[in-house]
Amino acid sequence: MVAREEGSGGMGSRPARSELFAGSAVSELEGVAVEEEQELMSALADDLLLQPEATAVAAVAIPAAPGTSKRNWWGLMKQRMWTKMDFLHLHAISGVAFSGVGTLWIMKYLYDAAQGAPMQAAPDALSLGLLTVGAINCFSCLPMTSNPNQAGGFKFLGVGMTLNSIWQAWWVSGTYPAGLASVDPWLAGAFLIAIVSGIVDSEVALSRELGIMQSRRVQPTDVEVNETVINHRAASYPNLLHIPVLYNILAGGQPWLARVSERWPAEPMMLYHACFAIAVANSIVFLCATLKDRKLMTLRAWLYVQLIVLAPLVTTAIDLHAAPGQLSIDPTQVYAGFI
Repeated sequence: MVAREEGSGGMGSRPARSELFAGSAVSELEGVAVEEEQELMSALADDLLLQPEATAVAAVAIPAAPGTSKRNWWGLMKQRMWTKMDFLHLHAISGVAFSGVGTLWIMKYLYDAAQGAPMQAAPDALSLGLLTVGAINCFSCLPMTSNPNQAGGFKFLGVGMTLNSIWQAWWVSGTYPAGLASVDPWLAGAFLIAIVSGIVDSEVALSRELGIMQSRRVQPTDVEVNETVINHRAASYPNLLHIPVLYNILAGGQPWLARVSERWPAEPMMLYHACFAIAVANSIVFLCATLKDRKLMTLRAWLYVQLIVLAPLVTTAIDLHAAPGQLSIDPTQVYAGFI
């Protein structure tokens, strides 16, 4: 049933916009299979809900396909995340592999360390392979960042910072080619620019969103405003923590890493664990950001997910306990210019 707009009564009156909308929707659905009809109706409903308040039309009753009126969360997630924009579903598959298996790898490492296992002298093949999968996941995301309001955040903060962490982990792993030393300053500089650009883009998006909220007929509550502010800044400003490693790469380069390894033998593995953990954490955070944007996760739940970025602090504390006297977190002992 379609609700008619008030004030347009009379047999000769023009049909309401909602009637035209419903009519076009029905014509589009002729000959479409039940499953496809359900997906199209869902998309039409989403488009209607996204219209600005000034152009809102009367409500449209969207018919449900027989037997599918109650779709479970997993089915809805598959419909909204398993998109044709993802070539061969490469981004989805690599994302599950990197985030899922990467998390299991970190958990196993923490469990082994808690059981008193000695600290690894070098990264294993599985974690190095996962870094490659993570890089594939980042690059396969780029063609999908089509929303101009979100593209900057995803490119600079999501893709950029995950790639930054992956590159840093590779750089300290002991498998990084010496022949790439000449491009290290350029890459480090590019990631520094990505950090600053991501923060600026996040602030611009925050200002735009707050302006939209204030222009609404119903003013937002203080809680809603605070959550929106945290939503933007919690995903941007923590990336400043990447600067110390980038500084050492810029100021000291591979000769610095060699000196640190000689003085503190376990230092490279501590850095590797921290960089690997933040790469996985960043991937999970931005996966959940896409779930939030698709109404599959609440804003508050996504804010709680942000706590996962503390993972590098946990791995560093474990490494300090596992290899006492073999590593240091004192900048005056390990930073370029002091050693």
